[in-house]
Amino acid sequence: IYGRNFGDIILQTIAADITQLAEESEGIGCRYNADGFFLYMAHHWNYEKPLERIQFHLSELLKETEIHVRMGICQGTFRSISIEQSFDRALYACNSLRENFTSAFAVYDEKMHEEEVRKARILSDFADAVEKRQFSVLYQPKYNIHGEFPVLSSLEALVSWSHPEFGKMRPDTFIPQFEKNGLIQKLDKYVWKEAACQMRKWKELHGTTIPVSVNVSRVDLHDPKIVDYLLQITKENDIDPSQFLLEITESAYIDDNNILVETVKKLREAGFKVEMDDFGSGYSSLNMLATLPIDAIKIDIGFIRKIIYDKKTMYLVNVIIGIAKEFGIPCIAEGVETKEQLDLLKNAGCEIVQGYYFSKPVSPEEISELRKKAIRQDI
Repeated sequence: IYGRNFGDIILQTIAADITQLAEESEGIGCRYNADGFFLYMAHHWNYEKPLERIQFHLSELLKETEIHVRMGICQGTFRSISIEQSFDRALYACNSLRENFTSAFAVYDEKMHEEEVRKARILSDFADAVEKRQFSVLYQPKYNIHGEFPVLSSLEALVSWSHPEFGKMRPDTFIPQFEKNGLIQKLDKYVWKEAACQMRKWKELHGTTIPVSVNVSRVDLHDPKIVDYLLQITKENDIDPSQFLLEITESAYIDDNNILVETVKKLREAGFKVEMDDFGSGYSSLNMLATLPIDAIKIDIGFIRKIIYDKKTMYLVNVIIGIAKEFGIPCIAEGVETKEQLDLLKNAGCEIVQGYYFSKPVSPEEISELRKKAIRQDI
């Protein structure tokens, strides 16, 4: 907004304060990167003082609303590490304040250290986990509740990790890390292969195919080979693509709408059915539904948890179900745990539900027991 020269003045102002603070504490300071500085100084407890000094001098140049200075601190309690590691940990603490405008500084502590080590282990152990098949694919049944009795209609493939040190890990403890660095694509392909292979085994055992939905991340949707890859998997396992359902989270459509819409169109042209997962989770756009080709809407679990005691939430669920009906596609509700939730959804016209009320995610062997009941495949 103010030009490059003014930006340099800002940096010089901060640098002058860093230099003075270093001299006062017999420390050293430097510019780390574009707008980041390192300061190695004698330990003291008044962390606000250096921040207040920098804030004050910046306020002479900028409006208060234009200034956000944050600081991460690594104290001398970690004496066994090098100065480089100390700065890495201070930076880790500083980055924990991103999008946090209520706190100006954060101290690297044992809790942060444990979390950092855990995240590093999760990433470094991924390849070994795939090779040793530590990832397990479980299946949660989806039931069609349109008729008098609920009928098993399809399954959702979900992954868990039996880590040798951390034990059984839920997807939400490792998937976000894989999404940040691209490993999610490798995990998705692992799950796709496992699910397709299991579908073939069930078909050989029971003589019929039950549809299975798998998660497709935004990284997958940017892969130009995704259609060919999925077609190869289904062909190898003698599966009709229409039985291999693809769940795409609603937030994925926001990144690059044009590319993603084209990819979804190609997937549907190849015979796959696409479900929009987490609908209403915060990225909703009714205009998006008008341009995006999908075969089902899956209501975000956050809505389902509140429909019993929150009339406004139930009203929104009714609206979502009504939209799905107008588009001629089924509405799926996940996270159904009680009879009251089930009754409300059925009365509202929701067609398919999944959740602990019927079954938690279970092993392929347990699914075989459920399959002895009637299976409806025309979802």
